[in-house]
Amino acid sequence: MESKFSKLIDELYTGIVVFIDDDFVPVTNSGEILCHLLGINDIDYSHISEPIEKLVPEFMAELNAFKQAFVQIILSGEDTTWLESGEIVELLKNKQLDDLAQTANSICTAISDNIEEFSKIAMNFGLVATDGAACYKSFFKSLNSHSPKKSVRVFKGLEGDVFNQFEEEVAQVISKTNEKHCLLIVDKKLGNQQDGNQIILDIKTSDKIKSFFSVLFTSQPEDPPKQELNSELHFHFEIPKEGDGDYSALEKVSEGLALCAYISLFVKLFDLKHNALKHAKDIVLSSGKGNMLFLSDMAHAEGITVFQTINNWFDLLVQKIIQDRLLDKDETLDFDFIMGLTTILNPEFLKDSENNISEIFRNELNELNRFELFNYSLNLTYAPPSPGDLYLIDGKIYILTGQDCDLIVRDNSKVISRKEKLAEMIECEFVHNLLDERKSEDEKTLSMNYFLFGEDFGHLKIHLNRRAFYDFRILDLCSLNEDGQSILSKNEELKKSAIKALPKMWQEYYPKLKCEIIEKIKVYNFIKESGINSNVLSADTSFLLEPFEDENKIIFPVSRLASVKGQIKDYLLQKYWEYKTRKGLNTISLFNRREITVDAFKCGFDEVVEFASKPKASLKLSNDRETNKKISKLPLILEREDLMSLLDSPYKEIFKLVSKDEIVLATNDFIRNEESMITFKKSYTDKKLAIEIRFPYYNSITQRFFIVKGKLSLLDIFGEDFMNENPLSQDSSYLIEGKEEAIAMSNKKHESFTPEILEKGVIITSPDLHIKLDRKLGVINLVEKVNVDNE
Repeated sequence: MESKFSKLIDELYTGIVVFIDDDFVPVTNSGEILCHLLGINDIDYSHISEPIEKLVPEFMAELNAFKQAFVQIILSGEDTTWLESGEIVELLKNKQLDDLAQTANSICTAISDNIEEFSKIAMNFGLVATDGAACYKSFFKSLNSHSPKKSVRVFKGLEGDVFNQFEEEVAQVISKTNEKHCLLIVDKKLGNQQDGNQIILDIKTSDKIKSFFSVLFTSQPEDPPKQELNSELHFHFEIPKEGDGDYSALEKVSEGLALCAYISLFVKLFDLKHNALKHAKDIVLSSGKGNMLFLSDMAHAEGITVFQTINNWFDLLVQKIIQDRLLDKDETLDFDFIMGLTTILNPEFLKDSENNISEIFRNELNELNRFELFNYSLNLTYAPPSPGDLYLIDGKIYILTGQDCDLIVRDNSKVISRKEKLAEMIECEFVHNLLDERKSEDEKTLSMNYFLFGEDFGHLKIHLNRRAFYDFRILDLCSLNEDGQSILSKNEELKKSAIKALPKMWQEYYPKLKCEIIEKIKVYNFIKESGINSNVLSADTSFLLEPFEDENKIIFPVSRLASVKGQIKDYLLQKYWEYKTRKGLNTISLFNRREITVDAFKCGFDEVVEFASKPKASLKLSNDRETNKKISKLPLILEREDLMSLLDSPYKEIFKLVSKDEIVLATNDFIRNEESMITFKKSYTDKKLAIEIRFPYYNSITQRFFIVKGKLSLLDIFGEDFMNENPLSQDSSYLIEGKEEAIAMSNKKHESFTPEILEKGVIITSPDLHIKLDRKLGVINLVEKVNVDNE
């Protein structure tokens, strides 16, 4: 199974892993060195050739030939153990490959002759002894099992020319792969007073290494551990060198790399959007003033603000550029990289740090959630009324519905007006608590989370079945004031800030609006003084509003709060339209019964068992629709013949005593058929219907049925007549079959027994009876007459 560390270095496009620690000790076993040289990837193998050829000129030719033959061998899991311990010669001999074993032995001899130099070269390419590198063991184990193999380098320090060698090797590996990053794991305190921190700072200034992640191992970490995760190219964090129980250094590095992936993802997205913004700006500026004038004129013609038109066009252009960049074949690597990073965003890699989230960030998240659903800035931009706008009208919240084209103020045949004269609105309700999700809904309501009402945070509940109509002109006044209040200043012209923002034709519309509002107030006052019910004149409920009026202002109890935006607005309006246009159907049933599925059917005596087959069942409907929705309250009807077809012996013989064609379970969940003493029970769990039928036991001695209710008395079993004809004597007793001790019957005919005891068999004296219950057949039989005293 792939380790977290392996997955992370893959998704982070890590081309090479570099360890820097002066505690590393080289391996001096020639067999281990040979096995390591055979296992490194092709890039490292090509790089290792140069220093080896300088050391032993003919060595690489022999090693290449041996490697070509060795890779043809099929190795098992056991063979891997031989290779890990460097016993390659013994492995080949064991496989009876003597020629290859001889070649391997020759190569090992050459290595042994130059063991000091070979051990240094092998260590440089990732082979280190376990002594002094215990905390790195899990890293090398993970890297050795990684497929395909990653390039690995090990340095005891980066002094002088070694730093140049390090730069060259890392740059060469990155250039030969599609990978982008280098992972550095550096000891904080190195030999010769080298500082791991300073090494990382020097690498940051390197022209050859563009992007890397760095881990600083330290025996004395800062509290809290140092992290630098906000750079576009460099990510750095410290971890303790020693593991904490099972929480090893590898786990800690993996956790840090997951954070690097998290940051890298958003850095990439930022870069993508930032470049798109710059590109969009260049396109907009190069489009020329003619295009800008065209967009401006179209905005005025359509009755929307120029700002809104330009802003929407710019947003659309940015989205188009981002899409083109993601689809561009030259940049598929970046796209794959971004997609790979998203796989890290899960609890397996990122530990839940909810408790560490700052209050500022929590508030920002709440603001972001609110921003996604609601726009609270539309009053500042003097936006005209639009579907989705939320208004506070006389203490109640309403949302404006309709089509944009019907709500816009236009120049209609030289008359400035809009198609709709009355604003159709839906009543809403502010609920103080937050929902568990962004929205919830049922047939008549839609609730949206993160609604800010005043200073209170909660959710907005929209009642689709509650409509009201208000004069659009009262809503228009809200668009003229940056606080969203419905106020008309009688003696003032349109504000300059409003003139700049509003569509051009609103400058012509405003005088007309002003005049009509003043006339409306006159009508309002006339209706009020005359005591006329405004509802008989018009559907316009704004006549029910009481405006405040003085010499200079008319103030309506109306203000615009915000607007619903984006997809949620479209969804809301669509849902309202579907509710509004729902078709009326004739749902009167032609029959007063409705079939219902039986989900569980059980039968039995004192114990019931479930049947695979299910009976037919139907509900008897009433003439009240609401009552018919409560299925558990409706009478349930079962058919006698249908039940008979499902039952087998002995149930069928008993069921024949039921004479009625239908068994009706009315509002009660339980009934008993008096003819047969069979009981029927219905129950509903999560609207699933279960039927249970319990049959009575039969006494073959007295030929009577009896019901089991826990323990059974002799009176229950035999009945009053039998017990009177066969009275128990003073010294009557009973014996349970299989037991030796007789038990006195102190309760006489009320002496009771469990079905389990009766099933074993009971011997009773005076009258002398030996009875036994067959639970499977539901019958009590007389085994034989006996006399206990004679036994």
